[in-house]
Amino acid sequence: MFAYLLAPTPLWLFVIAPVSSTFNGLSLANMSGLLSRSVAPQVQGEILGIGSSIQALANALPPLMGGFFAASLATEAPVLAASLTMFAAWLVFTILYRRVHVAALTVTNA
Repeated sequence: MFAYLLAPTPLWLFVIAPVSSTFNGLSLANMSGLLSRSVAPQVQGEILGIGSSIQALANALPPLMGGFFAASLATEAPVLAASLTMFAAWLVFTILYRRVHVAALTVTNA
């Protein structure tokens, strides 16, 4: 009974897709918040534009690299490469990220 539920079937896509989409949406919103809060208000637009460009590049490269890895190495290689890349990104973030206090602009009604 349980072996059937754990076997890879197309029905798992209906379970995995909402979970993956939810956490992807949360991480992208948090990334924009981290970017905008870590710089002065005068350069927030520039930094968010650069962040969007990097995000577009990050969404374009993995399918290309994954196809190459799967075709030349093994079908499991893209998953292994993705997990190693995510671990490396987490490690770099935890080592290098330092919270910077940016003073907020005060709005006055003059």
